[in-house]
Amino acid sequence: MNLALIFLTTSLSFVYSIPGTNALRYFIALLLLLASSIQVFKKKDFFLEMLFNKEIGRIIIAFLVLTNYILLHIIFQSHDVLWSVKAFKGHWAVPLIMIVIGGLLAIVFSTHKKLNPKVLITSLFFGLMFHIAYVDIASISNLLQNGELLTRYSGLVGSPVNISYIADILLAMTVADLINRLRGSNGIILISTNYLLFAIALILFSTIVSDIRNGMISIFFIFILGVYFLYKSNDLSSYKKNLIVLISFIVISLPIGNNFFTDNRWGTLIETFKVASDTDKYSIWYEMDKWKLVNSELEFPKINEKERVNPSNYLRLAWIFKSIDYLAKDPMGIGFGRNAFGHFIQKYDGIDSARGFHSHSSVIDLALAVGLPWIFMWFLTVALILYTFYKSLKIQQSFYPIFGFLLTASFFMRSFIDSNMRDHPIQQFAIIFGILLVLNTIEKIKNSQDEKDSAH
Repeated sequence: MNLALIFLTTSLSFVYSIPGTNALRYFIALLLLLASSIQVFKKKDFFLEMLFNKEIGRIIIAFLVLTNYILLHIIFQSHDVLWSVKAFKGHWAVPLIMIVIGGLLAIVFSTHKKLNPKVLITSLFFGLMFHIAYVDIASISNLLQNGELLTRYSGLVGSPVNISYIADILLAMTVADLINRLRGSNGIILISTNYLLFAIALILFSTIVSDIRNGMISIFFIFILGVYFLYKSNDLSSYKKNLIVLISFIVISLPIGNNFFTDNRWGTLIETFKVASDTDKYSIWYEMDKWKLVNSELEFPKINEKERVNPSNYLRLAWIFKSIDYLAKDPMGIGFGRNAFGHFIQKYDGIDSARGFHSHSSVIDLALAVGLPWIFMWFLTVALILYTFYKSLKIQQSFYPIFGFLLTASFFMRSFIDSNMRDHPIQQFAIIFGILLVLNTIEKIKNSQDEKDSAH
């Protein structure tokens, strides 16, 4: 059973980002749910201790409130109940189940004699790391054969954005483990420190290969938080901390600087604001037929007499401005669904073909879907989760609260600029979050018990 759990966990981590694997994902997830439930049933007392833990209990209550709000919104507010019900099942109920599976796995790997949490984290690591290594090797191979570094390459996952999401998770994981090791603790990922540093290098190189602008923002965000947690550590001298930060800054500047200087979209972002804000004057932001000509300079407004807006900059900004306009008209939302933006376009602008649009921002899409009150409650829930991990850091500056904080904060930050709270990204986040929430609690309880035992 133990080998089967390791294999299934690694397999699910690997296949989650591969398009067209929904049936396989859910089959593996179902097997993990059944297998872990059977094992947890044998440890009912431990499971109940986790379930009624105050910190976990608060987060459970918060998710119950969010869920009940969505259900009531579907019944009384949604303009298309069947559409919202379908979206609820796929984009909210499934992620909640994944959190449960993650929590159950954490209990099993913490209580089984032949398993431990390090094996669980390592299984996740290798399942994800395969994709990073694959795109890196393919890109370097193309450089050696054709003299050109392969970029915007997605490997097996169908989109460079998906590689960027994987890089976010792995960077949060490896940075947390590196900080943990620098403090003198044993590593959690079952590889040597040299291999851990090599893995970080591969992850950062993959960001050059994927060449995703929002991914660079996320990586810089994780770096800043990592520096903060490093300086909070009392186990390193100021000299060592400063040296590590300097080296890290130089290393992380390579992919970020490369993207900044090679992606011309950065240079015209500010100038595009004024043009994109005038959504009444220009209509291309909702004309899907013209998006097929996204590289045609004849289709988009001009920044000045000679230069037109970059399509990506213009469209994302125009969607944000138009979404704000819709929220001002209807702050309670149109109905739960990932394409709420398109439904608003249909409702207020009469463009039926826009029904499938989304704003490319999960926060905005959710605000349009279930309203500003739900978004406010979601922000409070994220704050509660971050506070839970941060509070643990004051007691135990260890891997699980650092990884949990980095993962949650980076995912939440990216939800403002990407559509990551849908499909496989949110499910992948959910199962890892469930694992970390429970493992963090188990570690805290264990440390508290050890302190009591030593006092006696």
